[in-house]
Amino acid sequence: MKTQPIFILVFCVWVLGVSFGALAADEAEPNCKSPSNQLEMNECTQQAFAKQDEKLNRLYRQQLTKLETPAVKERFEKSQQQWIKFRDASCEYEIGPREESGSIWPTLQLDCMRVFTEERIKHLQYYVDCNEDQCPH
Repeated sequence: MKTQPIFILVFCVWVLGVSFGALAADEAEPNCKSPSNQLEMNECTQQAFAKQDEKLNRLYRQQLTKLETPAVKERFEKSQQQWIKFRDASCEYEIGPREESGSIWPTLQLDCMRVFTEERIKHLQYYVDCNEDQCPH
């Protein structure tokens, strides 16, 4: 009866396929138009923040290439590093530390960071677009 081991092997492969399919379904994109649970809300907020953070980084790199001297580049880099610290500290103040919240904390923290980042994007866009004597230098 050699068919029995083959049947068992095929059955095991099928079970693994179904299991991995279920895992893949769990890892599918969250429904960000209407999140149904806290995990989806956290993931959607992470995606929204990541999108804004990428814009911020793109503008930062653009501005960095416009700057002519190492001293000006250093001041710009330092200002961005300080802004990141300010954003993170401000959001921690506004939202509170993680240990004082529940599962909603990532959504609140990331949304706060997104809002600050959107404001900073406006500043960086102004720097990138500026072609006048009043431009930062």
